[in-house]
Amino acid sequence: MPFSHLQGDPSERVAQEEQASADRLAGPTVSIRQLEHKVPAPAQKEFSKGKTAAKKQDYQAALDHFQKALDIDPEFADAYSSIGVAEAILGRLEEAAEQLQKAVNLVPDHTLAISNLSIVLAQLKRYGDAGQAARQALKLNPSLLRMRYILAVSLTREPGHETEALDNLERAAVEIPKARLLAADILTNIGRREDAAKQLERYLLALPERDADRHTVEERLAQLRQP
Repeated sequence: MPFSHLQGDPSERVAQEEQASADRLAGPTVSIRQLEHKVPAPAQKEFSKGKTAAKKQDYQAALDHFQKALDIDPEFADAYSSIGVAEAILGRLEEAAEQLQKAVNLVPDHTLAISNLSIVLAQLKRYGDAGQAARQALKLNPSLLRMRYILAVSLTREPGHETEALDNLERAAVEIPKARLLAADILTNIGRREDAAKQLERYLLALPERDADRHTVEERLAQLRQP
């Protein structure tokens, strides 16, 4: 997702930042397509029951209700999206990606489904696809900072995209401080050691004194400061 030992496997970093946060990644943005689709009352009732079950972390019950909603209304994009989130939380990532893609197929501007699809694809190490989904989500909502992080990670797989990756990481760092670690890695690789050191310094400022990462980052910073 070109990384040093400091970064580790980028899939691990994405998973650390995104696991269990997919359902609240994007706000409740509703597209015109969703507004135009009239969901039958019985389907909406089952969907609401599924949401209630999910809030109680009873994801299997939630899946049962979401599926019942789809049995009533096979074009209920939000039900596919919610099934995808539940499947992801249960660790069934392939199934999650499939369900989220169904939501996007029905509603191509479904920001939440696209964003969560990007997260799941990154966890599956399908970084190119994850980056494409992230870019699509950002076109709909440029304020999605987690999408900027995933897009940057995907760009590191393609030589020559360092500038765009760094720009997205700088924006993402507001919400995901560890984006500065990846930025430092990129800057080191392209010979900008001083800028890399500044990124690590800014990361350390936001890091609790007793954080397990502090010693490793401080060692890396010391290496960069050596003549």
